[in-house]
Amino acid sequence: MQALELLERVRLRLDDSAEPYLWADDELLGYLSRAEAEAAVRASLLPFDTRDADPVVAPIAVVAGTREYPLDARVLRVDRAWLADTNRRLALFGEDELDRMGPGDWESLTGTPVYGVRWADRIRLSPIPEAPGTLHASGVRLPAGELTLDGAPEIAPVFHLDLVDWALH
Repeated sequence: MQALELLERVRLRLDDSAEPYLWADDELLGYLSRAEAEAAVRASLLPFDTRDADPVVAPIAVVAGTREYPLDARVLRVDRAWLADTNRRLALFGEDELDRMGPGDWESLTGTPVYGVRWADRIRLSPIPEAPGTLHASGVRLPAGELTLDGAPEIAPVFHLDLVDWALH
């Protein structure tokens, strides 16, 4: 379903279908965009993989001696991560888990990364990489951008009508 169709349904439910409209298109599209983002968060509807031919979330360039890397702001969850050069999948843990089970000096070791610690906005590699490379990841993300009148939501069409209820909320 196109955003324009969703906008018309929102207007119908608001009893705002005659010009001049009480609600601006931009405001209602903003509510529909927020509804799509909320659906993506609650139901993990938008997977990403940095290996896709045209990735929404780009791979991360790893720099020797750098342990932390910012994540794309749209990333909600990283489920898997690996170094392209070694094709080695990283074990993803929280800091507390690594403190309990990992090497005692996991924060200062150098070498080929085998662990990843993910926070809301970044990922830390351990050991600290000694060589440059590429970090790939897959997981769940937010929509790539705001809805426009000539666009459509990224989430599956089966969920589009539900966006109307959330936008009205």
